[in-house]
Amino acid sequence: MKIRLALFAFVLLLVNFACAPEVGEALEELQQTAAAQAAELAKTQAAALLETSKAGIATQADAALETLIAGGQTEVAGFNPFGTQDPVIDRQEIIARAERWAALKVPYGSFDSDPSNDLSEGYRADCSGFISYTWGLPQPGPDTTSLVSGGYAIEIPIDLLQMGDVLNNKRVGSDGHIVLFAEWLNSERTLFRGFDLNTYPGYVSEKTFTLVLYEDGWTIAELDPWADGPYSAMRQVQD
Repeated sequence: MKIRLALFAFVLLLVNFACAPEVGEALEELQQTAAAQAAELAKTQAAALLETSKAGIATQADAALETLIAGGQTEVAGFNPFGTQDPVIDRQEIIARAERWAALKVPYGSFDSDPSNDLSEGYRADCSGFISYTWGLPQPGPDTTSLVSGGYAIEIPIDLLQMGDVLNNKRVGSDGHIVLFAEWLNSERTLFRGFDLNTYPGYVSEKTFTLVLYEDGWTIAELDPWADGPYSAMRQVQD
């Protein structure tokens, strides 16, 4: 009986010895799998944390942008994305000047052999001369193509338009046109109140304008037949 038990123990020892490498390999494989799963979990958690951070930053940026737009401010927490943005003349004063010329129905100049009505209060009696008057620029005023090149204005995103800014198609001669922006009239920011001086109706007037987005940019529907876009939003640069 003792001999049988000894043989049985010997056989069991041999079996355990023979299986030991396989058991070790299985344990090592389990450890590697666990490590890989832990690494993947950590990667997933890190990615989720990164997305959460991005979302938080985006939310803060959107809030700052809304503050900038709604409050008529040009800086948020010391950040000014478009350089010096405040106009030389107060924004309310710009609109007051526009309303004055609109009330006077300052006519569009003839620009022919009779120069008597080509100027009004020292400013050229055309669309860019009107803007120059409202902005208080040097007389007789730069034309539509030299507002930026002359250092009087900078381009801004169109949805940042504020009272006293302008929309300019930057074209030359009779194809060029510029409009003074007063306020948005809808939440989509496609309808706005503004002022301009053009050949129709022939004097400074207040109008409702409609922005339409084409492949090459924004245009003003009411002006498209004769002064098409794209129109760029611009803001006066402070001296």
